[in-house]
Amino acid sequence: MNERANRIRARLDCEPLAIRMLHELRERYDDVDALAEDPLHWIDVCPDVALVLDDSTMLLEHGVYGRYDAEPVTPRIIVATRQSHGRQQFTALHELGHHLLRTTTTFADELVERDDFGAALEERAADRFAALVLIPEAVVAPLLGEGVPTAAAVISAWAHLPAVSMHAIMVRAVANFSSEGYLILLDADGRVLSCVPRDAPPLAVGSDQSATTIWRNVTARDVATASDTRFQFHGVTHGDAYYAQAKRLPNGAVLIVAARERVPWQLSVRRQEFHPNRRWWTCERCSEEFEVLTPPCSTCATPICPSCSHCSCGAVLEEFVCTECFIRRPPSERSTTPTVCTECAT
Repeated sequence: MNERANRIRARLDCEPLAIRMLHELRERYDDVDALAEDPLHWIDVCPDVALVLDDSTMLLEHGVYGRYDAEPVTPRIIVATRQSHGRQQFTALHELGHHLLRTTTTFADELVERDDFGAALEERAADRFAALVLIPEAVVAPLLGEGVPTAAAVISAWAHLPAVSMHAIMVRAVANFSSEGYLILLDADGRVLSCVPRDAPPLAVGSDQSATTIWRNVTARDVATASDTRFQFHGVTHGDAYYAQAKRLPNGAVLIVAARERVPWQLSVRRQEFHPNRRWWTCERCSEEFEVLTPPCSTCATPICPSCSHCSCGAVLEEFVCTECFIRRPPSERSTTPTVCTECAT
């Protein structure tokens, strides 16, 4: 299973797993309701883990300023203090989620059975667990609605929970997405402060996004949109195009909501995209997902499917009509009898 498939599977499974983590938490400990009021204090007095506050500039992968260390006899939850207090609370809960996942036999067994040993699901579930603890659904659900939210809705949800970090609100909001996308917080210079992706490669914290279309559009106004935003990875703009909306915060920071389809601020239809840096492609004719190893079609510049030889212009598609069901089929569905499809031949 490829990386993208692992991400999608993790996204589908993280919500029920996070809910089970909450049940496990209540089974193990008393006074769990106090956890949401002050996660750092609750974890500090928890006998099963040791809380370590680190004043270095520690930043680990996935944009989390913290770490779970299972090596000592008493596992350690390490939280960097060079972040807002609200973000420290979220980080501590995220690491507590890792502790639950790795010390509960059922959870650990489920993770290790996955192709990626549960790496994608563990990160998503830890994030979702932290968001469930901190953010009451009764407060944010009416504000965020269903589907991709607007930037204003995300900021409004944050305003209603001043003790919660923007990152935590972003994690909750991205759960509404039905397609690939991002919630990104940029500083006043266009550098990433926080990024929560949905089935998309994450943007590095500190990376410069000032060359993107949506940043250029929002520099002269408080709210802006763009239908062709591509983000920067390692200083190069590439990847799929997203429908994006940006809203400027009072402190000069900018919140960006970006999704591949179904955004609420404009008509948005999903488009097939291909770029040189993308390794995987899904054929629009036979739905075969394949790794791009050969040059694209010289006419339409999209990959040629190895199963049905289809590209966007369709110039080399060799379909046939099955003599049994009379349905037009791609070459990949031809059985050992050339005029009969595999479905009818079985």
